[in-house]
Amino acid sequence: MGFFVFANSRQHLFLWRGIMETPFRPVVYPLLFDVWRVWPARGFFLNQKQAKGRKLIASAMAPGDGDDRVDRGHQYLEDGDFEAAKGQFDEALTNDFSNIGARLGLCHALAGLGELKDAEKTFEAAASLEPGPGFVRAFNRLGISLRQMEAYDLSLEAFSRAIEINSGDPVIFYNMSLVHIVRLQLDKAAELFEKAIELKPDFVEAKLALEKVPAWKDSLGENRE
Repeated sequence: MGFFVFANSRQHLFLWRGIMETPFRPVVYPLLFDVWRVWPARGFFLNQKQAKGRKLIASAMAPGDGDDRVDRGHQYLEDGDFEAAKGQFDEALTNDFSNIGARLGLCHALAGLGELKDAEKTFEAAASLEPGPGFVRAFNRLGISLRQMEAYDLSLEAFSRAIEINSGDPVIFYNMSLVHIVRLQLDKAAELFEKAIELKPDFVEAKLALEKVPAWKDSLGENRE
């Protein structure tokens, strides 16, 4: 269940949906303003550039990112042209079946087209590949994109796979926690914030978010009674 959509670094805005219809409207209003203060205005998810700037762990470039077709595919994804993106990634995969950048890009495109079963199959194929340099970045990026598309279950799978490959990156735990926030699964979100802080004790965003969780839970409980 998602009541609002977090901004990405290109849009610099918040899209908010379902507030008028949800019984949790009194919870979501204060929650929204709280998270506005907690996370950077450029967006709730830390991308790799932001992570590097904060001296967090950053993975290498994902395999396949040097392929022009993969690069074009990702540009089409950013433009919202999922059909064109799918064509680019399909073409790249005909030459290199194990191209992780193309395979996860295809998963993103299929999800954007509403072809979730095919997206899941594509993800499973990608997740079965032997991990290499850049795989963590690729799965983390996919998790962010799928969350923005409200494909929450698949987003969590992407973050989980990234963690399986590298369990020492606090950014992934942080990004994963925000999926649970938007679903109002606050206990699970708190666990992930704690893990991120354990890995990086000076992780300011995670600390601020964790401090807010008890108040969010109280507000949510009051409105469920």
